This record gives sequence, C-alpha cells and structure tokens, in this order.
Amino acid sequence: MFQLFTSLVATKPPVILVPGLYGSRLVATYGQGFSKHWFCPKELHNDIFWVNPIVFVPPFYHCLVEMLECRYYPENQTVGSVPNINIEVPDFGGVDHLGYVDTGIFGQHIYETLQKLIEELHRNNYTTYQDLFGAPYDWRRAIVWVEAEYYPKLKDLIET
Repeated sequence: MFQLFTSLVATKPPVILVPGLYGSRLVATYGQGFSKHWFCPKELHNDIFWVNPIVFVPPFYHCLVEMLECRYYPENQTVGSVPNINIEVPDFGGVDHLGYVDTGIFGQHIYETLQKLIEELHRNNYTTYQDLFGAPYDWRRAIVWVEAEYYPKLKDLIET
C-alpha cells in the first residue's frame, strides 16, 4: 500500500499544450495542376508551408495565400481546403512542431511559440507522449471544424 501511495504522489499531472492562433505548423500535399501561378512548387508532399520563410518573399507569397484559402461546403456543412490540396497539422499528441512555427533559416528560427516552455518541462522530467502532449490545430478553419474534428481528437487525447 505504501508503494502505491508513493507512486501516486510521485506522478506528475499530464500537460497538454495548445498553441495560440497561427501557432500550429501546417503541411500541404498537392499534385500537378493545383496552383495557378507558374512560380509555385508543382508538387508538395507533406511539406511545411506555414511558416516556411521562402513563401514571404515576393512573388511566392501568392503561393501561400492560395494554399491558405478555405471554402464552406454547404452540402455537408464543413469548412475545408480548396479542391486538389490536402492541409494537415503534423504530430498531434507530440510537441515536436510546437516549439517554433517556422522551419528556420540556417538553423535560426524567427517565430518561436512554445519552445522555452517545452524545454523547461523537459528539464522538469516531463516526457513527450507520456505526460507531455501537444494539441495543434488547423487555425484556418472555422468553429465548424473545431467542433466536428478537433474536439473529438482532443477529448481522446485527454482520456488517453
């Protein structure tokens, strides 16, 4: 009984980090024919585009705007990406993509979000996927998506 009591006292409460608005990385997958601009990449395969510093250089910001576009689909009352592109949020449950939103330039990051907090939690013996979790989300999509897709995933993560 004493061993059970000491193990319960020694356990840390789990932490789930939810980034702020624009704080989740977004990755895109699309093939030939998606972009109407000749200078945009012809194909992407789970490539980070939010925030990839190259997309802020003219004229490439047009590619970013095109990939960020969403539409409302009344037939099933959802908000989603435009046709022919798939946008995902990487590493739901993990924290690898929550420290910095940007991909970095020569190893230097511009847009830090939760990196210092993650480092401090790791110093305090928190372990990713054991008692430290991340819940990034697709901030482009409206509350319709949050209720339909994000909340159930977050609920499952909390219950796990």
